[in-house]
Amino acid sequence: DNDEDYVDIRLEHEQLEHVVQWEWTLENLADGTLVSEGRGEQLPSVIRMDGKNQSGGRVSEGIYRFVYAVQYDNGNLPTLQEDFYVDLTPPEIRVSTIADPFARIPGGGLKGNYYITLNVEDQNEIRGWELDILDKEGQIVRSFAGEGNPSSRIAWNGETDTGGRIDLKDYTLNLKVVDRAGNISHFDKDILLDILIVEKDGKFYLMVPNLIFSAYQSAIDSKGQKQHEANLASLRKVKEIFDKYPDYKLSLEGHALNVFQPDAPAFQEEEKVLIPLTQARAEEAYRVLTEELGFDPKRIEINFYGGTQPIVSTSDKKIRWKNRRVEFIMIPPAGK
Repeated sequence: DNDEDYVDIRLEHEQLEHVVQWEWTLENLADGTLVSEGRGEQLPSVIRMDGKNQSGGRVSEGIYRFVYAVQYDNGNLPTLQEDFYVDLTPPEIRVSTIADPFARIPGGGLKGNYYITLNVEDQNEIRGWELDILDKEGQIVRSFAGEGNPSSRIAWNGETDTGGRIDLKDYTLNLKVVDRAGNISHFDKDILLDILIVEKDGKFYLMVPNLIFSAYQSAIDSKGQKQHEANLASLRKVKEIFDKYPDYKLSLEGHALNVFQPDAPAFQEEEKVLIPLTQARAEEAYRVLTEELGFDPKRIEINFYGGTQPIVSTSDKKIRWKNRRVEFIMIPPAGK
């Protein structure tokens, strides 16, 4: 449905001279109709298909055959043929809820939790996903992202300390899923908040806003007064939650913004700076929790990853600050 949708087919030619002409066609294999075509004399490096047929309408879903041929003055006619599927259907997101998953942990655990299970189906592979938790003002307080299908389980506890239910809908879960064809699906759901956890890669990420830092800084107040207050509020919330669940330990994970991609020569050099920086950020969170808030230091472990685990695109200058962070992970008791 996007008029800016297109597919670029990039071409490489061994012989660039003595060309008489070239041409390409796109055929719908379902009915044999010629959808679009092109021709010329100077060899192209890219052929752009805009998803429209010869009459200007949009192509339908189905299997198509692309044929590209070059005619040379010596009579040679090399031809390239490729079949591909055009997918115009966004991923389907189905939602179901399962009660009390943590209650099944031997010896107890986080009582009264619920899993929202997100099942994503698509004819194409899923390219990636983004998950945001928004407050009642619509501001993003936490973000997750990944490649492939999204983390399938999101858990929260809707009970108070006295067993009552929280009925305030303070936060909204916003999920975006993109398939390999560029089709996008959105899912929004209001969530009840007492304790909210996202399980990803076998870890339980506490849905408390991450600590955010200024570039190449590790002080909790490095990003200004407003963020300093937000960072302190997050640490107080973490202390409050872990006071309720004394059998659980806390992992503080330090991260940074690495502007170079892993395959770039400068990546490893930048990591030499970012690894100790992320250690310092995690240690700063540890210091405030233990020295100022009275958190038991024996219940905390520190991990740090440099810029190797971004949660948003490092090329998007509007949001890449989110990668300069410390995250909070709940660690179940040994053997649980």
